[in-house]
Amino acid sequence: VAVEFDTFINPWDPESENIGIDVQSIKSEETKPWILSNGDVASVSITYDSTTTFLSVSLNYPSGAPFTVRERVVLLDVLDQWVRIGF
Repeated sequence: VAVEFDTFINPWDPESENIGIDVQSIKSEETKPWILSNGDVASVSITYDSTTTFLSVSLNYPSGAPFTVRERVVLLDVLDQWVRIGF
């Protein structure tokens, strides 16, 4: 399972920069177009709700609406008992 902030367009990607949620593939299950601002600092929140099994990603610039994407991911089905988290 991965969250990607994609700025390089591959043949399988949407035609713009996007935020994607990848599940057992480099092709995103769900994407949201994302405008890469000119050097603006953004805050990002990644949350998982184990009750609804939704993984949500929200990117916010100080002056604008958030870019949010969410996808249903049953972590028990796609992850081993032990995992590593990295950036």
